[in-house]
Amino acid sequence: MSRLNQTWRDVDGERVEGTWRPVFIHKFGCYFLIDLCIYADALIDCEGLTTLAEFEEKVACGFVATEIKDGGEASSHGLAGWTFARPEPWISAEKLIGEVRDEIERLNNRPISSDRCLDALQVFLEKQTEANRDLLREAYAAVPQHERTYLLRDMDRRDRPLRDLITGPDQNAEHYAEALQYFAAQDRARTTRERPEPDEAGTSVVIPDAHYANETPDDPRLLMLSNQHRAEISIEGVTYPSAEHAYWALAVVDEDVRARVIAEESRRLIEHLVRGAQLREHWDQIRLSVMTDVLRAKFAQHPDAAATLIGTGSARLIHHGPEHSFWTEDDGQGRNWIGRILELLRSDLIRAQLDA
Repeated sequence: MSRLNQTWRDVDGERVEGTWRPVFIHKFGCYFLIDLCIYADALIDCEGLTTLAEFEEKVACGFVATEIKDGGEASSHGLAGWTFARPEPWISAEKLIGEVRDEIERLNNRPISSDRCLDALQVFLEKQTEANRDLLREAYAAVPQHERTYLLRDMDRRDRPLRDLITGPDQNAEHYAEALQYFAAQDRARTTRERPEPDEAGTSVVIPDAHYANETPDDPRLLMLSNQHRAEISIEGVTYPSAEHAYWALAVVDEDVRARVIAEESRRLIEHLVRGAQLREHWDQIRLSVMTDVLRAKFAQHPDAAATLIGTGSARLIHHGPEHSFWTEDDGQGRNWIGRILELLRSDLIRAQLDA
C-alpha cells in the first residue's frame, strides 16, 4: 500500500508518514466506504485515531467489515449509495490485520513479515534442522495469506516450493526433493547468473513494463514489446486483449475463469483470478512454450511491433519488471525469460526477412 497511497499527519509540528487503503465500516446497519490511514507511529485512523490493539478489536467486532452481507446497504460519502448483490470480499480479518502490521513496519524501514519469512528460509536452507523448520513455519504463518503467493516472486510456482519445505520430506519426499533443487537453482542463479553473449558494442535494451506510468522509456515504441501492451492477439479463434491476457487465460483449466481473465482490465485482478484457479497439467514444464507461442502470434499479427523488435538489432533484451523474476529482470536480479524469448523471435523475424 505505502508505495501507492501516501499520506501524513502533523504531530506537534513533526510530519508522521503514513499510507492508506479503502475499507468498509459497518454501523447503523449500513456499510460505509472510508480511507483507513496507517501511520509510522503505529496509530491507525479509523473514524478516529486508535492503537493497533484497538483497531484489531474493531475488526473482531465487525465495525471494520471484512464480511459483507448479501443485500447490505452501502454508501460512499458524497458519491453514491448502493445495495450489495452476491458480494465477494477479497480480504479476511486476519489478512487485513496482517497487512496493517506490515505497513507499520514498512513505514519505519523495518523488515516486514515477508522479509522475515525469507530470512528464516535462508537460515533453514543453510542448516536444515527441525528447529529451523519450525521457525520457518512460524514466519510463513505470520505473512498475510494473500501475500504468500508472492513470497518467491514466481507467479507460476507461487509459494509451493516453500510450502513443501515447511511440510517436510515425510509427507512427500519427491516434492521435498524438488523444492530443495528449486532453491539450489535459485542460489546458483544469484551467484553465477548466466548471461547471453553481448553484441560487439555490449549494448542492451530495457523493455519497460507498460503497466507502470513511470516505466515510460526514451523511445515509446519499446512499450509495444511489453506483454502488457494492448495489442489484440488471435489464437485458435479466440481473441485476447494482450499477450499477458493470453498467457494467463491459456494457463487455467476452468472456462469461466478463462473468460473472466480475458474480460478483466486490471492486472491485479487477473492475478487474483488466477491465484486460486486450477492450472493446466504440467504447467511448470510447458509455460515457456506457451509464452513463446503467444509472443510469436503477437509479432506475426502486429507488423509495427515486429518492426520495433527487429529495430533492437543484436542488443541484449531485458524485460524490466518489479516482480515475477522468472520472466523479468531488475537490477541484475531475475531470469529474464521474456527477454530471452524476444531475442529468439527477433532472430526468427530477421531470418524471415532475409529469406523473403
